[in-house]
Amino acid sequence: MKILIAGDSMAMGEWNPVWQGPENQILHKGLEQYLLDEGHDVINESRPGDSLKKIFLSLQEHKQIFDYVFVFVVEPNNAIDDDKFWNTEYTYEDYYDRHKEAIRYFVQCLYTLNIGPIKLIGGSAKCLDEYIKGTDIEIAIPSIIELLIPNIEQYDMAFSYHLKYIDNKVPANVVDKVYEQAQIFDELFKNTIMYPDGKHPNREGHYKIYQVLKDKYLHA
Repeated sequence: MKILIAGDSMAMGEWNPVWQGPENQILHKGLEQYLLDEGHDVINESRPGDSLKKIFLSLQEHKQIFDYVFVFVVEPNNAIDDDKFWNTEYTYEDYYDRHKEAIRYFVQCLYTLNIGPIKLIGGSAKCLDEYIKGTDIEIAIPSIIELLIPNIEQYDMAFSYHLKYIDNKVPANVVDKVYEQAQIFDELFKNTIMYPDGKHPNREGHYKIYQVLKDKYLHA
């Protein structure tokens, strides 16, 4: 089968915890490698830090039809500049609505592409059923974090890039909720499935992702 993968660093495999240059930053290609080992023809467009917009643009470049397109959904907050992120009028729910609206828009953009069946994988952002309404796009794995770490619930959204820039006029109850989310994030990434680097699923985690996708789509 011809398979296209897109996402950020989570979709690239197991990362080397010690930076030694671009030629050996990845210790194992994860999902991509397991698909290659099964004899599939795989293109992986994932890049570190890619935003929803960059992912869409990379997919838009492809003119051929793939048997499957696996898209890791990333946290939209990471693409918002620090000076535009905080709004002193916002409630916590406003931040969450902005997060969800960005992903809904991303999915609607994906729906315009003619590159084959698109299957979403919840990466740094969890996939909710509301995101795919009105499309034929399917959620393959709502949350790889919840898949890999049993009996937990993923954070609503990640604020890791913006915590040190919180405006002192942001209401205290919003700040409290934001830090609660940040603590959930930090605790999840202490799990051994996120090592050796503590930021990405390792090859064992990617094998579990691969098994789910194989059972759903690649078993024939």
